[in-house]
Amino acid sequence: MSKARRLLDVACGPGNFTAPLAADLPDDGLAVGFDISESMLTRAVADNSGPHTCYVRGDARTLPFDDETFDAVCCFGALYLMPEPFRVAGEMVRVLQPGGRIAILTSYAPQAAAVRRPMTAIARSTGLRVFGRRRPASSTSNNRRSAPCSSSSRQSRPARTRPLRRRGSGRPACPLRTPAPRVRHR
Repeated sequence: MSKARRLLDVACGPGNFTAPLAADLPDDGLAVGFDISESMLTRAVADNSGPHTCYVRGDARTLPFDDETFDAVCCFGALYLMPEPFRVAGEMVRVLQPGGRIAILTSYAPQAAAVRRPMTAIARSTGLRVFGRRRPASSTSNNRRSAPCSSSSRQSRPARTRPLRRRGSGRPACPLRTPAPRVRHR
């Protein structure tokens, strides 16, 4: 992700990865931290803000960005916690520019073959590669495994999407967010 100019960190939490990734961006670069938790984003703005970072709150199943907005997208250690992880992965691919980089780090969730096979097929249809279970050749006692992730109820309610504001600025913290349609009442 070293050549990125616009980076999206999905499920950024308190911005612990967003800020260091932003530090590696060029002067005109921007790292956008995205999370469903307002309390995590409040902490991110307080602890991990900088000239190349902004934070947006919303549901990752419907990212509020235009197609091909980012040249790098990442999600570290959270995809398995989300309902509909493959829908989220599809959204990550949608906002990624052609030739862009995507990085996902997630935990293994053991599943029966009847569940694992369809999930792997769905992942492949979105362009993802799912690593199956296999033991390293050097050791048969090593139980580290990778496979598709499972969903949980962490994000059971969709959140209202809105950008967090930087303290004292009065303006949205993220210039890349797709504006919500305006509703006029007569």
